Amino acid sequence: MTGIQNRFDEYDGELSVRAITNADSKEDVRAFVDEFGLTFDFLLDPEAEIQRLYRISGYPTTFIVDSDGVIRVRHIGLISDDQLDRYLSEVGLP
Repeated sequence: MTGIQNRFDEYDGELSVRAITNADSKEDVRAFVDEFGLTFDFLLDPEAEIQRLYRISGYPTTFIVDSDGVIRVRHIGLISDDQLDRYLSEVGLP
């Protein structure tokens, strides 16, 4: 999450981030956000609708979506800074 936060700050206004959870309470999410100083949006999905819609089979799963709304990358598991940078360059972020 720290790497994602760093890119979110770096690409101020060019990168939109949404974190989605279906297993955590609002209080747990708030504590996590506060602990890591995260400033992007966190969404609660208690009915796991997004998990079903996007066929998420493992956590964490990261989707990189281009400016046209097309999913260009689906990464299952932890994501390294190098991987994240490579994926972001694939959608046109330097």
